[in-house]
Amino acid sequence: MDRIRTDVEQLATRFGVTAPGVEAGKVSEWCLDGVEPRFRTQQPPMVTIGPRFDSLSQPEREGALAEAIVSLDLQWAGRYRLLLTVVVMVVVPYAALELVERLDLLPGMTRWHWAGLALITGLTGILVAHCVYGRRTIYHLDRRMTEVLGRELTEMTINLGARSRAAAGGFMRLSTPSAPQRLRRLDSDPASGV
Repeated sequence: MDRIRTDVEQLATRFGVTAPGVEAGKVSEWCLDGVEPRFRTQQPPMVTIGPRFDSLSQPEREGALAEAIVSLDLQWAGRYRLLLTVVVMVVVPYAALELVERLDLLPGMTRWHWAGLALITGLTGILVAHCVYGRRTIYHLDRRMTEVLGRELTEMTINLGARSRAAAGGFMRLSTPSAPQRLRRLDSDPASGV
């Protein structure tokens, strides 16, 4: 663990971010690289290292740690964006539906109908916003990794992440771009220097 902490500190310095804490522990089953970035209430960000980390090659370890460090930094920087989206996605549908009701544009609908419609609209908007922000964060992560660590290591990390994405399935698959999507975006991004 001391060696991993040193690696995390060195990588954080290279990326110009604050080094998160490092701990050994259990990571999600789908996390095939054995590295899971986490936020905890009233504690500093943490990178949890699971047993699978030992099975990675040295470049894969560096990529997995770098991805976790940059991911924590990007998530922290954008922490209020999703909260703002939640507020907008709850207030705007409610206000619009309130206006429609006051103007009596859809007569016969009860307050319960309006409340249900506002709830469904708000939850759908929050889900879509979460997916959009998640994808944007991952594309930004790929670009930063390429700038600091180079294209080859970034591609290796993207491919390792793709295996975890396939193992996770469900919402993870919906909210995370596939490896080909990430590579295409990296190719088309002039800021990535490729």
